[in-house]
Amino acid sequence: MSINQGLIETELETEENNHGKSNNRTAVENKRIIWVTGGKGGTGKSTFARGLLDTLRAAGIKVVAFDGDPDNSQLFRFYKNADAQVTRIPIHKRNGADDIIMEMEESETPIILVDVPAGGGNLLTGLEDEVGFLSALEEVGYQMTLVTVLSRIKDSVNQLKLAMDVTEDYNNIAHVAVKNLYYGEANKFRFLERAKTKQRLLEIGGVEIEIADLYEDTYELVDEADCSFLAAIQSDSELPKPDIRRLKRWLKQFKAQVVSTGGLLGL
Repeated sequence: MSINQGLIETELETEENNHGKSNNRTAVENKRIIWVTGGKGGTGKSTFARGLLDTLRAAGIKVVAFDGDPDNSQLFRFYKNADAQVTRIPIHKRNGADDIIMEMEESETPIILVDVPAGGGNLLTGLEDEVGFLSALEEVGYQMTLVTVLSRIKDSVNQLKLAMDVTEDYNNIAHVAVKNLYYGEANKFRFLERAKTKQRLLEIGGVEIEIADLYEDTYELVDEADCSFLAAIQSDSELPKPDIRRLKRWLKQFKAQVVSTGGLLGL
């Protein structure tokens, strides 16, 4: 079964079959880099990047993705056998972002997705000092959405604050904070709820969203198969039917959260 047939079967597409094409035109007019980071390993940033890549592909939007996490290259590992373009890059090294810059300069790719190591806000400062990375965004017509995926620990809130600090002088950069509900219900993220950082996020036009908890046994089966979420829910998938249903539901919830950002995540 083709990917497109599988997408229809997963109910990720709406009843309006042209929805994805419409989003694609909008994305071309508003080219965007989506930079996904978080705190220390385990916040779920790569899970978020994988979900977003599949959601955008399901909507018919062309995405070029880069995996800049040298210690845990999940995005590359799960998509190396898919028809998605994911490139590993040594983003923590000098010239490590050159492939991203070349993509920005030489193509009309509507969405560039970058999964970076924990603390990726600091990387942006280094890239600006080296090659004027943030300045180049506006020159070539790209907006940026900086996504910070949060667990419930204080360090996650500090990473969100850092992300806003290093980009506060740039008008074409928006922020999305993502509560990973694997770590508990939304109202349990007490450090974020009590912090001035959340108020600052909202004051600058940032958005807070959630990703649902995906049953860990289902997640492990996908992990073992080394495949994308979309591939895992195809009719010929080796996943047990209950796990396919769980994953379909998770993707549907994920898409609703992406749409709620009003275009900051490409939909």
